[in-house]
Amino acid sequence: FSILGMFIIYLFPLLSVMLSLNDNYNFFIFLNFLTLILIVGSFIPTVLFYKISFIYFFSLPLSSFFYMMMTINSALNYYLRRGNMWKGRRY
Repeated sequence: FSILGMFIIYLFPLLSVMLSLNDNYNFFIFLNFLTLILIVGSFIPTVLFYKISFIYFFSLPLSSFFYMMMTINSALNYYLRRGNMWKGRRY
């Protein structure tokens, strides 16, 4: 369920805005833009704390996608009983 939650929170608003821009669903587009603004706004304290460029505000959906893929990979390794490899050791 965590993968579904991450998809709904981080990726669905971005994908739905991109897919519905040429349709006439103004309220739906507005809600997704509002969600994206809230996502970017929640990332402001982290960017300010680490004193990095403001371009990183828009990297949150991409980084959440990578985190989602790593979560799926870790779950597959667990269920296939292969474990994770790190520095030549199996965990």
